[in-house]
Amino acid sequence: MNQNYESNKIATQVGECAIVITRVFDAPRDLVFDAWTKEENLSKWWGPRGFTTTSQKFDLKPGGTWQFIMHGPDGVDFPNTNVFVEVVKLERIVFKHTVFPHFLATAIFEDLDGKYV
Repeated sequence: MNQNYESNKIATQVGECAIVITRVFDAPRDLVFDAWTKEENLSKWWGPRGFTTTSQKFDLKPGGTWQFIMHGPDGVDFPNTNVFVEVVKLERIVFKHTVFPHFLATAIFEDLDGKYV
C-alpha cells in the first residue's frame, strides 16, 4: 500500500515486513523531538484515534523502558512495553515493542527546509 498526501506518506513492503510512515511538521525540530521524548507529550497523541494512553514507567535511555496502557474507546485496555535501543537527541529514537505484536521502530528527525520529518 502506498499513499501520498502532499508531504506525508505511508508505505509498506510485505517482503521485508517494513512499514514506513513519513510526516512533515511545520515546527522546530526540538519541539517535534519533545513530542516523542517527554512522557507528558506522548500521552497526548500516542495511539489510534479515539484511544488514550496512560504511562506507568518512562525511562528514555538505551535499555530503558516505556510501559503504558492504551485505553480503547470501547473500554478495553491494551498494556504495552517498549525498550529503548538508541536515543540520539534531535536525530533518532529506536525502540523494541516487547509485547505482541513484536516490532522494532525507528523514528528519524530530519530537517526538510525548516520543516521536520
